Amino acid sequence: MLSSYRVTGTKRYNLLLLPIVFIYSWGAHAESRNNVQLDQRGHNNFLQTTQLGKENNIKAVSEGNANKILIDQYGDKHNTNVGQYGNKNLIDVWQEGSDHHFEFKQVGNDNIVKVQQIGDVNLNLVRQEGDKNAIVQDRKGENQAVAVEQKGDEQIAYIEQKGEYNEAAVSQEGQQNETAVAQRGEDNSLSTEQQGDNNVAQLTQEGSNQQVETFQEGEFNVAEVIQVGDDQLTEVVQEGNDNEVFAAQEGTHNIAEVVQQGDENRVIIEQDGENNELEVLQEGEQNTVFIQQEDQLQTAEIVTTGDENLIEVEQRAEGVPEENLVAVEITGDGNTVIARQSGGEQVIETVINGEQNVVVAKQSGGEQTIKTFIEGEKNEVVAVQEGEQQEIVIEQSGVDNELNSDQSGDNHVAVGRQIGDQNEYYLLQVGARNHAYTEQIGNANITKTIQYGYDNTLRSGQYGNHNLINTTQVGYEHTASVSQRGNMNSAIVVQGDPSLIDPAYTSRTRR
Repeated sequence: MLSSYRVTGTKRYNLLLLPIVFIYSWGAHAESRNNVQLDQRGHNNFLQTTQLGKENNIKAVSEGNANKILIDQYGDKHNTNVGQYGNKNLIDVWQEGSDHHFEFKQVGNDNIVKVQQIGDVNLNLVRQEGDKNAIVQDRKGENQAVAVEQKGDEQIAYIEQKGEYNEAAVSQEGQQNETAVAQRGEDNSLSTEQQGDNNVAQLTQEGSNQQVETFQEGEFNVAEVIQVGDDQLTEVVQEGNDNEVFAAQEGTHNIAEVVQQGDENRVIIEQDGENNELEVLQEGEQNTVFIQQEDQLQTAEIVTTGDENLIEVEQRAEGVPEENLVAVEITGDGNTVIARQSGGEQVIETVINGEQNVVVAKQSGGEQTIKTFIEGEKNEVVAVQEGEQQEIVIEQSGVDNELNSDQSGDNHVAVGRQIGDQNEYYLLQVGARNHAYTEQIGNANITKTIQYGYDNTLRSGQYGNHNLINTTQVGYEHTASVSQRGNMNSAIVVQGDPSLIDPAYTSRTRR
């Protein structure tokens, strides 16, 4: 049955437009094979065609202004090819059936394409060149493919696909482009590319085994990706200034990869589920990364090259003792890394090369590890652990660096090594059967260690001149071993019952 709005539109255009073409073709047999060929040149043209059956063909070309083409096709294996050249063109297509092939080309201003497809194995190719173009598509079925290309200014593309094994590819070049694609089903894939200014891409996938790829180059680009389901993949690449990415994945075995090159980029990623992976690569200055992962077997890897960048990662796996990993590598100055983990069997690793960088790592749970390696000057590390059987391993190389380690609980291990001059190491351990190992190589270094509890062990060594070791052990059955090599070094070791020690020695404020 023909849709009512088509008939209404026909009556309206009968009074206003000339020439007008109405084409109705149908076949009583299974094989229709009807053909429509139309070439319109001029102004205010209007075409409406309806085809029923199988293997029908439409080929239409319009040149002029204010052209409108309305196409209804019912059946299978239709082939439609439409080209419009002029201003204010409209293509409106309704298809029901399977194995259709659509190809549209529009050149001019104020063009609009609206496509609705219901069926399987349909192919849709749309090209637009000009200003203020819009593409809106609603597709339901399986094995559908759509490719949209827009060149010009102020373009908009909305695509919605429901079903399985669907593909969507969108490419936009120009200014003020916007793409919004929604896919619901399984085994769907989406690829979008934008080059120009003020581009926005909002992509949503619901289902499993889905993939999103987006590439943006220019200024003021925004990409937002939401995936709900399992075995999802998100890849985002942005090159330019003031770019922003927001990605959310909910499910298991999901992967998110983000690469940004430019200035003042921002990344916000949330993953909720098991066995998810995240990779972020940034180059530039004043970039920001916010990452949140919940559940077990999570991995977050961040590589940043530039200055004054901020990276904040939080992994939560309450009551689930499974292996989460945060790995951060930074080359540059004035960067800040904040990493938090809760749960068990988790690792935070940071590698930094530069000056005036800050690393803050906090863990709560059991069997967790913090590893930090820094090379440069005036860098600061703060490592805090609360729980059982945790380990801190930190190595600094350079001048005027500061290291702070804080462990509360039992069976902890803290290892700190500093190479250079005027470095400071502050360590606090509260609990039982904790072990601390400190080493400083250079001149004018300071090591201050406080252990509170019982059966704790400390080994501290300094190699150089004008160094200071200050060790306080409060409680029972402690062991302290201090070694200094060089000239004009000082060592202070205090051991005793808690009632005999000045409370200032056991304060968490170590400076």
